Amino acid sequence: MIAKTESVAVVGMDGHPVDVEVAVAQGLPVFTIVGLPDPSIQEARERVRAAIQSSSETWPLKRVTINLSPAHLRKTGSSFDLAMALGVLVAEKRIQPDRLRKVCVLGELSLDGGVRRIRGVLPAAIAAADAGARAVMVPTANAPEASLVSSLEVLPVAHLAQAIRFLRGEGDVEAVNGHAHVAENGSGLDLSDVRGNVVAKRALVIAAAGGHNLLMVGSPGGGKTMLARRLPDILPPMSEQESFEVTRVASIAGLLPDGGSLVTHRPFRAPHHSASTTGLIGGGSGVPHPGEVTLAHRGVLFLDEFAEFRRETLQALRQPLEDGVIRIVRARWAVTYPARFQLIAAANPCPCGYDGDEVKGCSCLPGPKDGYKSRLRGPVIDRIDLQCTIARIKRKELFELPAGETSATAAAQVADARERQGLRYGPRGPRSNADVPPRDIDKTCRLQAAARTAVEAAIERQSLSARGAHRVIRVARTIADLAGVDEVTRDHVEEALDYRVSDSAT
Repeated sequence: MIAKTESVAVVGMDGHPVDVEVAVAQGLPVFTIVGLPDPSIQEARERVRAAIQSSSETWPLKRVTINLSPAHLRKTGSSFDLAMALGVLVAEKRIQPDRLRKVCVLGELSLDGGVRRIRGVLPAAIAAADAGARAVMVPTANAPEASLVSSLEVLPVAHLAQAIRFLRGEGDVEAVNGHAHVAENGSGLDLSDVRGNVVAKRALVIAAAGGHNLLMVGSPGGGKTMLARRLPDILPPMSEQESFEVTRVASIAGLLPDGGSLVTHRPFRAPHHSASTTGLIGGGSGVPHPGEVTLAHRGVLFLDEFAEFRRETLQALRQPLEDGVIRIVRARWAVTYPARFQLIAAANPCPCGYDGDEVKGCSCLPGPKDGYKSRLRGPVIDRIDLQCTIARIKRKELFELPAGETSATAAAQVADARERQGLRYGPRGPRSNADVPPRDIDKTCRLQAAARTAVEAAIERQSLSARGAHRVIRVARTIADLAGVDEVTRDHVEEALDYRVSDSAT
């Protein structure tokens, strides 16, 4: 008899329905898996056989052939184990096939029959629902995640024996109907924790309000990392769609905790400067995996010690910064991952870190210092709208300076500015001022005559390029939004020029 169960293969961000076809025939007892499986699936033969025997079932002493269809799609991972085991039992007529009709089966099996948690259940459940499934059988630990797909009935199982009893009508599972589990997982950090550095805090608020990328340059101990880690809490709350996107990424990367739920707090990723290009943008020689730019999707990517990253690694950031996605093509596969993040970079002013410091003098030689500063130039810096210098706070001032505004106050300012942008651009327009294309700048960023004169003077005085002028206007538009005014004034332009990344650094 030939039996069929339904499952899903996750490639990149998308799930693809897979039919698990099982044929049990007379012949030498051989277990074969075909349909372009990778080595991890070939290893499933031993897991499936041992799990069935551990569930008080006998393994058929016959020729067992499993085909994963369609054959052109490469299958990876251990998520087909449960579907294969149940398919064998259906083929042996120990389970009625009607019980598994339009049920997507996902789960890894342990040798004792336990059903282990897997990655990518959310995109798999979405694909199953789109393919017409009525229910999805998943490991118990993945049930809350699968229940985010409201059209599916979720059947959580902890052991293969439990699934067998349920399908025979001898037992039950606690079915979960789709409903959102919300995880409130804010950082708990507050902007008022950072003393002094009023200019840097202002730059952070402008960056949050307009979606601008930010470069902070300053000596060690100046508060660059503290400021960056507080950015997610002043950014606008994610929409339901954005939360779903972030949760989908976390599901694929295996970052959802047990009982994983809808992620509502913007992600913050801070890879070490020794990270490889593959680690940053994703990919790999075998199974594709998302990189840091994707894990930071809809959140913040913080690159500390920016000048210490390898040049080729930083160059790879150009596509995601420009397009909001990263396309990775290899010999066996091609995937597209979302990568719409806000870049916050931090760097020391020189190799020793104390160039311009009032407390400790610079000890760098001119050659190494010039070489270091040259790393703060190039196409990636050209895509950073804001730059600010952070001075170290003196020890005495650390306890005397007032705390300043809180994250709640800054978040309210950012929310008001983003609301103005939403009304200006509409649901189909740019999501923030930083995304306004050059062709629309004159139409959406209205400059008063004095403001336009200031921009023209900067072009003449500072040899400001067209791209640089557009960056200044976008930042000035954000400053005007924070001030609650419709037109960009000269004061807004002059403040934006104070935060400009100079063309000599591009």
